[in-house]
Amino acid sequence: MPADSNLLLCMNEGFLDKKGLEKLREVVFEQLNFDRMQITTEESNALYANGLTAGLVVHGGHSRTACTPIVEAYTLRHAAQMSKFGGAIQDELLLQEFPGRFQTSFDQNWSLRRMKEQILSQKVTLPDQTVVEKRLWQSYEDFEGVFAETGNKKVGLTALMRDSLKQCEIDCRAALDKFVFSGGNLPTSLASSLPWPDTVKFVPGATEPILAGWRGAALLAQLTTFEWIDNDTEV
Repeated sequence: MPADSNLLLCMNEGFLDKKGLEKLREVVFEQLNFDRMQITTEESNALYANGLTAGLVVHGGHSRTACTPIVEAYTLRHAAQMSKFGGAIQDELLLQEFPGRFQTSFDQNWSLRRMKEQILSQKVTLPDQTVVEKRLWQSYEDFEGVFAETGNKKVGLTALMRDSLKQCEIDCRAALDKFVFSGGNLPTSLASSLPWPDTVKFVPGATEPILAGWRGAALLAQLTTFEWIDNDTEV
């Protein structure tokens, strides 16, 4: 491929249908004038960022939490499980617990992210460097309870993973023995504290979960074997 080609790698959360894909192609090729493009998912990219092609990806997004099984880079969409519990709900709870602490939206967004990483700590450091000895969640069981109560699945995070594994074909389950985190709304301390299924093992990320999708995309884009599509490619 020519070194001066204009390339665009997009990340899709799994909601892009054929009509949406056609519209994306129109914008990318006809309005933005890119030569080639490709679409990947944040979940698969998070696996690649950790040197894996198979495993379960627990993604903590702003409006959802999802558990997605991937085998040899193929996403088992029929087995993916999603809960409406996300970072937005945690933000609401934090703002109720610490009202009037943020002066600007930037200060609020940055601080809430840092606080979510500490929500199971004994102490929480606020933006003004005040240390408050107060937890948002009193225990990991409490976290699971709120996760189930506010989500549409009415189950905890670990049960969401078990349901995902049950939906996978039996011959695929042996490859699903590892899981990683992606997104920025689940504290990594959950990985060592919740009662996950015995058949899976947590793989610590090579980078922060919030950056895993982008790191995986960067690795893919550098591969000489990675296939790009142009405006003439049939999908």
